[in-house]
Amino acid sequence: MNELKTQTITDCVIINTMPLAIKEYNNRRVVTFKDIDTLHQRPDGTARRNFNANKRHLIEGEDYFKVCADEIRTHKIMEVSPKTHEYIVFITESGYLMLTKSLTDDLAWKVQRELVNTYFRAKNMLTITKTSFQTLINKISSLETEIVDMRHCLETKKPTQPNFWLWKKHIANKVIDTLVETLHIDSRSAYDMVYDNMISMYGFDKSFAISQFCSKYGIENTLDNPAKIPVIDTIADVPEYQRQFVETTNHIISCNKEISYAKNEVQVNVSDIVLCDKVQQVIMPLIHKYEDNSPNGSKTYRTVYKKMRKTDKAWKNMLTRHHCKSKKELLLKCDKYYAEFVQVVNDLLSEGGEI
Repeated sequence: MNELKTQTITDCVIINTMPLAIKEYNNRRVVTFKDIDTLHQRPDGTARRNFNANKRHLIEGEDYFKVCADEIRTHKIMEVSPKTHEYIVFITESGYLMLTKSLTDDLAWKVQRELVNTYFRAKNMLTITKTSFQTLINKISSLETEIVDMRHCLETKKPTQPNFWLWKKHIANKVIDTLVETLHIDSRSAYDMVYDNMISMYGFDKSFAISQFCSKYGIENTLDNPAKIPVIDTIADVPEYQRQFVETTNHIISCNKEISYAKNEVQVNVSDIVLCDKVQQVIMPLIHKYEDNSPNGSKTYRTVYKKMRKTDKAWKNMLTRHHCKSKKELLLKCDKYYAEFVQVVNDLLSEGGEI
């Protein structure tokens, strides 16, 4: 039989420091006699002799395949000499384990373990991961369609205490379910993560939101008897908070779509989650002083920003120069601007007047 050429391709795995080119037939990973002899450091022909001696115990189509050389060349399974015309035997995982039963030295145990876990079974792990990821992408697309359908309803109806249940059921719960599936966390942790990132991205204030909600619906809320209002209810009642909630959740999901097929798991990437607590803490006294009831104290923020830099153009130039998406991100990133922010807030606190 003609000798097979050594295959030169980039798709390979390392078994006991030696590269093994990946070969697949009938959607299953396979090896050749030469692969087995090389990895186990046995003389050429050892694996073939074991195969011939035990062939009566092996099942064709299950433990091995006999494949025409032309078919191998056509489907580019591996590189074969043009002079080769006879059938070539491909060994599956079960066939490999049966052929190497008699090999019990330390090297054999090591190679068997690595070959099974890193080569044969990695194929199944990769397929499962790709399928799961595609299912997740399909669910996200479906949610985006539902969000578009709901937007008209939310824009044409003023949110009231009964109406916000519709938003919670059809939008909030579903995007949180997607986040739970993406990061493999529980629902409570998912909600807390979104709230924390709303603080980071938009300066969302949970206490202020609850206070607004209680004031709107006449709910008692005092220091001695604080109202027990779910944060999600306060978000569902305000269109701006709804937008922030959905955008924040989508941002977290989009930052965590990297997949590690080799480890068969979704890799979580939350390195760019930054809390803006210190910015919010600095400005809160000024928000209370102005009795600013705008969403998240946005009017007070604009007053401070205007004092810091007189024109929008100046802000735009600074954001561009420091690669920041928001003014709050710029404050956190640059100590100079954060110090200026603190100084302006203190100056305004010492002054009288309104926004």
